[in-house]
Amino acid sequence: MYKRSYWKDHVVDQHGTVIQQGTLQDQAHFNNMEEGILDDDIAIRVLIDGYLQLRRSTEHNEAAIFSEILGETHEVTLKNSKAYPFNSTVSAPTSVALTTNRKNLYYSVEANITGVTGGLAGNIHITDKALNGFKVSFDGTAKSVTVELKIKGGMA
Repeated sequence: MYKRSYWKDHVVDQHGTVIQQGTLQDQAHFNNMEEGILDDDIAIRVLIDGYLQLRRSTEHNEAAIFSEILGETHEVTLKNSKAYPFNSTVSAPTSVALTTNRKNLYYSVEANITGVTGGLAGNIHITDKALNGFKVSFDGTAKSVTVELKIKGGMA
């Protein structure tokens, strides 16, 4: 247990007479301070570790932690069966099922186009988000667009 030191200033009058003897700045006082700082540091580390273990065991399982931090990835090929200027993926988006169901809708979907055939991809649209999936479409003139989808979050 840390024993607090009460420090005093060394005070002398104009003639050099000591009015108040100051606290010695010596090994005993400084080591006491260092031990107190070390004890606090160890206690904080133990509390943080305990909190993290408790949170992991009560709120998340391993799959949920990976889904929250690392996310999951899907590759989807969207096919447009209509001729220009129409696009069948806009009126009938493709459903994407999540590997791990989310606890809330606060997850992000990052779309990266990896392939396009027969025109331009345009914009990728993510709609109808649910706890177990969402829908994806594109609004360009292409016949098909391959998209890599990275999903993160939604587990907290």
